[in-house]
Amino acid sequence: MIIPILHSGQETWAPSGMTFYYGNEIPQWHGNLFFAALRGEHLHMISFEQGEISSHEKLFEGEFGRIRDIRQGPDGYLYLLTSNRDGRGNPISEDDRIIRIMPISSTNNFDECGGAGNIMIDSHPKECKTSEGENFVENVSEIPLWVKQTAKWWSLTQISDQDFTLGLEYLIKNKIILMPKNMVMKEQYESYLPSWLRENAGLWSKGLMSDEEFFKSINWMIDNGFIKIQ
Repeated sequence: MIIPILHSGQETWAPSGMTFYYGNEIPQWHGNLFFAALRGEHLHMISFEQGEISSHEKLFEGEFGRIRDIRQGPDGYLYLLTSNRDGRGNPISEDDRIIRIMPISSTNNFDECGGAGNIMIDSHPKECKTSEGENFVENVSEIPLWVKQTAKWWSLTQISDQDFTLGLEYLIKNKIILMPKNMVMKEQYESYLPSWLRENAGLWSKGLMSDEEFFKSINWMIDNGFIKIQ
């Protein structure tokens, strides 16, 4: 018998697809081994040092359900394949999915962009452009930055729809975000948040969409029953 160098102990991971990552888009993961876990519902990452396992951790545990496969794409990013409609998972309306894993940009807002010495455009509001082509607009809103950071996390699918909508309910009820009064509610509700709304949240978090424009998206969520206010 050969003693395994890594095992799940009392847990059941049910490893499926597996790959080493050698891309340049996520340099901190270069050389790591990744495997998809069906029963474990996570992506397992294993790091090596001098031929030995130096660390291992679970990524996205419980976030996407059963994960069938993991592959490095031709663009240098990692791609997950979910397996929630095989009779053993609990699929949502968006399943099954192919999910691209991308690193969070080290530049998150206008202040960080300017502080890194990037190109500044003298306009109102001011704009800053990174060497990667990202564009950030000076924040002239009274809404706290952590609110937009939450929108960014949701746009990158790092928090669930429920967490995002509950957060917006809290912000509205505590008058951090002020919405128009006497809004008309629709009788027929949508079943899930559409992709265009996630894109709007990402644009708003970067200052590429005004508060007034994004509030139309919040109105849509209220009209369709995702946000409940009294």
